[in-house]
Amino acid sequence: MRAQQQEAAAEPLDDELLAVIAASEHAAREEAERSAERDREAAREEEEFAAVLAMSLQCANQEAHQEAANDEEDDEMRQIMEASLAAAQEEEERRRVDQRIAELTIGHHQSTAAPATEADTDECCPLCMEDLDESELAFTPCPCGYHLCSFCYGKIRNDITGAGAGLCPGCRKEYKD
Repeated sequence: MRAQQQEAAAEPLDDELLAVIAASEHAAREEAERSAERDREAAREEEEFAAVLAMSLQCANQEAHQEAANDEEDDEMRQIMEASLAAAQEEEERRRVDQRIAELTIGHHQSTAAPATEADTDECCPLCMEDLDESELAFTPCPCGYHLCSFCYGKIRNDITGAGAGLCPGCRKEYKD
């Protein structure tokens, strides 16, 4: 009888134990599902972060390439502007020299009409206003007799562009060799 009583008492205990085990297994399954869902959510967040990071890097690369292209364009434009400025300055210098030659030529034509005096023997180059030495006073590269220093003569002979290119400032005829 005692064995029967123990069996009868053990049955509710077994049922309770089975219920507790079932509840524990159910709770463990739910916790595993929650953990798996958290892992999936973390993986989704990592994927989103990676996608945002990739887009940010792509944008930064595009901006860097655009900035480099802009820098190249700026450098090219700066070089063009510097070349244009240099050409304009050179042209202005040529114009100024040509204008000075023309002014002095007009002055020379007016001064050749006046008779020479003793004071005229200490002449200077009508272009650069430097004193003419004896060899330059004897130097008349043009039949018109226009005197100028050897430096200005060389400059006029070598100038192949401009209004006074290779022309005598006195008579505006081309210098003969």
